[in-house]
Amino acid sequence: VLAACTFPSVPPPEQASKVQVQTQQTVQPTLAAKWRVVAFNKFTEKELADKNAYLDFSKMPKAYGNMGCNGMMFQANVIGAGKIDFGHIAVSMMLCEDMKLEDAFLRKQSVWNYRFDGNDLILEQKGISIRLRRE
Repeated sequence: VLAACTFPSVPPPEQASKVQVQTQQTVQPTLAAKWRVVAFNKFTEKELADKNAYLDFSKMPKAYGNMGCNGMMFQANVIGAGKIDFGHIAVSMMLCEDMKLEDAFLRKQSVWNYRFDGNDLILEQKGISIRLRRE
């Protein structure tokens, strides 16, 4: 009968503060996902949506992408805090009517700075910024 009247145990203050800190910490986002391009240079949101542009890092270091015409394969290697190297990008050889987005991206290969902005991934390099949103 007395067992039914007991109160749940309260952790000591030092343990309670550790639990509180752990629940307040946010989970760090990861690069390993498929990302839809939502902003890139002067391209409009509609142009990007019509191109169905994306980068897929879900199988890193193998990475894939498409900027509206050709499929791309490359190695995506994190080379330091906030830096990712795409190295050489292999591209299929289709010729499309409008390849401006693809050409703009391929001219800027190699090392990018990256950071997270909420659920978005921002890639930056030499004044160029690409905003990607997790799918």
